[in-house]
Amino acid sequence: MHNVFVYVFYPMDVVTSLPTTYPTMIQIDGQFMGFMNLFYGLYQTRPNFLWHGYWAQALAYYPHMITKYAIKQVLEGTFAASSWCDEVANHVGMFVAYPLKLAGNRMIFDMAFNGTLKYSSIAEYFAITLKDGGVGLLFTGCLLEKEVYVLTSIMYKKINEMLKQQQASFTARWVKATILYGCSEILLFPAMVIRYNMQLQAVLSKELYSGILDCCAKMYAAGGIAAFYSGLGFSLALMPLLVLVLVASNRYDSKVKTE
Repeated sequence: MHNVFVYVFYPMDVVTSLPTTYPTMIQIDGQFMGFMNLFYGLYQTRPNFLWHGYWAQALAYYPHMITKYAIKQVLEGTFAASSWCDEVANHVGMFVAYPLKLAGNRMIFDMAFNGTLKYSSIAEYFAITLKDGGVGLLFTGCLLEKEVYVLTSIMYKKINEMLKQQQASFTARWVKATILYGCSEILLFPAMVIRYNMQLQAVLSKELYSGILDCCAKMYAAGGIAAFYSGLGFSLALMPLLVLVLVASNRYDSKVKTE
């Protein structure tokens, strides 16, 4: 079921992640072809581009959950079971699975911005990346990923609590959840843009940023404050569809439990 969900929504990740790379591409080329031209060109040359890198993202789920379960069992066997055990185990699981998630992101960028694919498979991606920069290159942007996760998890818990309020109509919950998800996206989007642009360097074989602060400074020089929200419109435009599925699945789960 997880792989089906990822497969259906993976094109959304592709569509929303590519526009975030504008600050880096404008530094390299001095101009940017435009997002719609980019998508149209990819469709013409690589019709399956919306699912490129899918398996890396889908497979990341398994080391995450296996590690999370193992760490949680150890912690709960040593300490009294509590919510912090689950949080710690989840963070460790995310760290272990991060190289696969990053592989998916970089394979998307590789497909979009390299004339000849640098990574033809997941195995080739890891071989090239380890050769180019060692293990550290497999965890580019990991700290930003964890910070975004902590903040979004707080917001999503509140949203899920709201979705479980069955007295509200389906439409009302959909609208409220869309607004809340949209607000959290706006709040956290700069961190996502910074992370994606730092990850793009390895794909283009160009070292533009020495760290997060250097990345922020160069992005600002390239496009001002707007650079940190590059691609936000695509993400917000797709938000109602994503939330609609979440609200519908929540309603279905609640119905099954009551029956």
